[in-house]
Order: sequence, then C-alpha cells, then structure tokens
Amino acid sequence: MSTTSTTHTILEAMSPESGRSVSTAAADVIADRPDAARTRLLDLFTPPTAAAPRPPTHAEDPAMTSTPYTVADVMTTEVVAVTPSTGFKDIATAMERWKVTALPVIEGEGHVVGVVSEADLLPKEEFHEHRPGLIEQMRRLGDTAKAGSTRAENMMTTPAVTIRPDATLPQAARLMTDRHIKRLPVVDADGTLKGIVSRADLLKVFLRTDEELATEIRRTVVDRLFPLSRAAVRVSVDQGIATLTGTVRDGNPIPLAERLTRSVEGVVDVHCRLKHPTDAASS
Repeated sequence: MSTTSTTHTILEAMSPESGRSVSTAAADVIADRPDAARTRLLDLFTPPTAAAPRPPTHAEDPAMTSTPYTVADVMTTEVVAVTPSTGFKDIATAMERWKVTALPVIEGEGHVVGVVSEADLLPKEEFHEHRPGLIEQMRRLGDTAKAGSTRAENMMTTPAVTIRPDATLPQAARLMTDRHIKRLPVVDADGTLKGIVSRADLLKVFLRTDEELATEIRRTVVDRLFPLSRAAVRVSVDQGIATLTGTVRDGNPIPLAERLTRSVEGVVDVHCRLKHPTDAASS
C-alpha cells in the first residue's frame, strides 16, 4: 500500500537553485528579517484546508481485512519537522502551533537524524535562574549541555527511535512502551521520513464499528475455519466485545477461532461459546 507523505520543514539552509520549496522560502524570510520572521514562518505552514489524499482503510477495501493493520494504516502523513540548525525559539513555537510534544530532525531529502522533544527543551527553563554547580553538571551532563544550547542539533535525542511503515500496531505499541516515548517517526528502508505515529494513532482501531468488526470476524475467521458449519455460527459484537455462538461439526478449530478473533484489530474482548456435537450431547 502506497502513502503520500508531506513534510513541512520549519527551517532549512538557503538554496541557490530556482524553484525552491516553501520550506526554503521560509529560510529566506528568516535570513532577511530575523526579528519579524517568526509569525510569517509559521504562517507558511498552516494546515491545508482540504484533506490530503489518503490510501483506503481496511473498512473501505475488503481485500485488506485479511491482513493485520500496520503503522502505515494509522500514521499521520502531514509531518512538521525541523533541521539541525533550527533555533530554540522556532522549535518551541512549532510545538505550540502544531500541538505536538516532539519533532523529527531531518537532513538532506528527509533523512531522520534525531528527535527534539519538550523534555529536551525543559533544561533551558530549569537552569534559567541559576547555573548548575560542578556536582550537578557532572551528574546531569546531558541536561546541562542542552540548557546551554540554542539549536536542534545540540538538543535532539540521537539516534532517533523510529519504526517502519509495515510494522504492525502491536510492534509499535511495544516499542513505545519499552522506550517510554509517545511518538515515533516512521521511516522507509533508507531512513527517510514518511510519517509520524503516536499513541493516539494506535488507538484508532478501537473506533471501528461493531458491524465492521462482525463482518471481518465472519469473513476471516468463521468462513475459513468452519466452511461446512458457517451458517450455524452467529457472530455478534457489542461495544467491541465479540461473541461467537453456535454448533460446529469440527470442534478442533474452536480454540484457534477464539485466538484469531481476539487478534482482529479493534476487538476489545472475546466470548467464544462455540460447541461441537460431542459437547452438545454431553450437556
């Protein structure tokens, strides 16, 4: 599945070539009028009024319902990024303007070299009124260095923790949990920025309707595991909780049916009440 990614770079080096990008034009504004540039700079990157084209979702493309959701299905492709030379004030302004807590730092054609977050900016405020003593400097070398820095390259966390577009949502959730981070830059095999995935993005699958979940469970679980008994199996979903009831000819796939139903993205819980003739006779 292909996606279209748009990266809004807050600050890039000036380019002598003609046909420069909007991000390069923003750099010209800063170079010519540094005192008045900040508002103009962010105005160049206001969100588009029309939604950008997006790939079909699982709900819109029935052929996709047999495959796991991936990061590419839920990531945000409108990305605001900064370059290593972006200044402290512009980083803070961009975070406030776009309501984000971290920004990828990119070089060249969008290669991710780091991430600068609110946590990277806080030492500037923490040590604003007092200079750290020698012991504190030794104990918190990284924070004190960031407190004295003014550009992204000296404040960013590097190497950046990134993820590929084809990674599954559980893989992304596990990585965020293990590394204690809220947002992951999504990069291709060359390390080029393709999007951003956040904790909130991973929860989008739980917004799928009960009807959509029931349809997927029937098509990808019941129809495949119980081809001879599928008419006798009832699938219901209420508030994301799936219930399978009915009597099937072969009871061997029943445990697998429960596991596969639980793995459907958006399912909150599963009640598997399927039986086979032996169970029915003994009850």
